[in-house]
Amino acid sequence: MEGLPSFAIQRLKRVRFFVEATSYERFSLWKENEYRIEKEDKLFWNSESSGILYTIGYLNISGKDWPITIEFDFATINDTPICFYYPTSVIVDFKMVETWMKTNFNIEYKGRKNYTNADNFHNCLIYCQEEHNKRRKLEEINKS
Repeated sequence: MEGLPSFAIQRLKRVRFFVEATSYERFSLWKENEYRIEKEDKLFWNSESSGILYTIGYLNISGKDWPITIEFDFATINDTPICFYYPTSVIVDFKMVETWMKTNFNIEYKGRKNYTNADNFHNCLIYCQEEHNKRRKLEEINKS
């Protein structure tokens, strides 16, 4: 994460789940949560207004170096820090993006990596709900 400002590194280190999603997918996921028919299934979702754009490397094609850039956007779902990311450069090397993400953000939950995409976003929601329930139980124990 060389060249990334310290505030951005700290922000990314707080993240507990990464979701690969375009801005439209991210909006659709938020909208799906916001307009749930069963209100008790709705999770508290707070989107942050600023994101990060970061060049993770370069891909040389015919003697020209093309930057490989990822956009990071943040949200808190049921008090759990989430990061939505998506490569936004003109040319994208998805293998480079995958390798960079797994090298820099190696977080797990129940033996699985905490990465998903928009199609499997329910895994992130389940994680957020379980973490929220754990925090509530701890609060109840600490009160007694």
